[in-house]
Amino acid sequence: MSRTHKITLTAMMISMSVVINQILELIPFLQLTDGGTFFSFTMLPIIFTALMLGPLWGIFAGVTYGLLSFILARSSSAGIISIIFDYVLASSVVGLIGFMKRQFKSGKTWLIVAGIFGCFVLRCLSKTCSSVLAYNVSFIEGIIYNGPVDLSAVGMVITLFILTSKRVRKYALSNSMI
Repeated sequence: MSRTHKITLTAMMISMSVVINQILELIPFLQLTDGGTFFSFTMLPIIFTALMLGPLWGIFAGVTYGLLSFILARSSSAGIISIIFDYVLASSVVGLIGFMKRQFKSGKTWLIVAGIFGCFVLRCLSKTCSSVLAYNVSFIEGIIYNGPVDLSAVGMVITLFILTSKRVRKYALSNSMI
């Protein structure tokens, strides 16, 4: 796959994540008062980017999405620490799933599901670090706030991944993406 195709695919997937995020923010009962969306599946296109193109492209897509979501966020930030941990790092760790590119190519869905769960644990820890460092709450309070949001998100992402991964994998294989 040429570099131009990789850039185009990554840009389209980041755009999909941004659009999904903007639509979910319009649903009031999914929103928390200080930011965060229950049942968010905005990271799914980033995950597919990483699985098709590898971890570097996945991390790049995550960082770019994190910066765009910060720029478009309706909630306020508590400074640079919040921007780094809540947006950039929390979104980029999901790109680490790209290390499972071979497993995706060979169709090992349940192994990838475990990897996705692990990435969301790192995502939750990043957001919890932000809570501790930027908002002066205890680690436990940070987990109590961020845990349910990320648990609902990982549940939604895993469900949609299981439902769509076979088609995405088939498309990627037939177009020499992986």
